[in-house]
Amino acid sequence: MKELVGLVGQAKARMDAGFSRVGRTLAAADPAQRALMLLASRCAAIGNAVLVLAQHQHGNEALPLVRSLFELALRMRLIARDAAAAPAVLAELQSGDFRDAWERRRLEGWMEDFGVPEAARVRTAVLFREHALSNALGLPWGHVFADNGGRGLSSEEVLKLAALALGQALKALEIRWPGSFEGAEQILEQATLTR
Repeated sequence: MKELVGLVGQAKARMDAGFSRVGRTLAAADPAQRALMLLASRCAAIGNAVLVLAQHQHGNEALPLVRSLFELALRMRLIARDAAAAPAVLAELQSGDFRDAWERRRLEGWMEDFGVPEAARVRTAVLFREHALSNALGLPWGHVFADNGGRGLSSEEVLKLAALALGQALKALEIRWPGSFEGAEQILEQATLTR
């Protein structure tokens, strides 16, 4: 678990270092830069929240945050691939709701397009079910409803998924600002190898 905590923390540290390098070159009027900064900031904050929950053995409660990480990180990859996508992404973030923004088929397509390992794609497809139906025996007399006792995801599994999502976010920044954001491939590889 310690290794996974370090991996998630490493992604944020690399984002911090990269933005420190490119900070003076950022242009407030550039929608792609604005969107990437906004999304990276959200990914870093959400990654921190996932860490706190996972470290306190509440990984299953972090699953909506993990889904959000993938949604935001893969939007970053879209913008890194085509900066012209930034205005539409920003408009969606301002006017959408969870149902519109978290469309399952679209996320599955992005995950495949951007090389998210199949095992992570399969796990991500069932995050809501795991979140909603697992670890539900904690109340008095909960044992009466044994079918409610699903396992859910462990904190380790949650951290692996979070590291993969954060690696995708870092990869987007590395594509947009080559040489300033390093280590995405290493984080993606380590998150995959620990599966």
